[in-house]
Amino acid sequence: MSDNRRLHDRELACFPAHVDREPESGNTSIALIRDISLTGAKLLTSQKLSDGDAIQLRLYIHDNLERPRVVQAKVVRVEREDKGSFWTYRVGVTFDEAVDDCAPQIHALALRQKEVFKE
Repeated sequence: MSDNRRLHDRELACFPAHVDREPESGNTSIALIRDISLTGAKLLTSQKLSDGDAIQLRLYIHDNLERPRVVQAKVVRVEREDKGSFWTYRVGVTFDEAVDDCAPQIHALALRQKEVFKE
């Protein structure tokens, strides 16, 4: 059996997001989504999170930045980055529900970024 437990392929698609550990508290931090699938993502953040934390993400993937895609997620992996990095933590999350409605935007963004950064 493979160690890869992902249900969907990850797309390299970098875009901003907000992270809320306790959405009612107003304690929001910014993150950078590094890659994403329909069921999870890897994000870079300066907010300390722990395995098992329940968080809310606001994903700015749609053209309308006034209406981000809000998703509930669970932290499944946390890695500390080098001390010199602005993004202190690399965090893996799984979404409580798949973001099937974002599939076209995720794929289109990944293709655009692939063209920009091709070698």
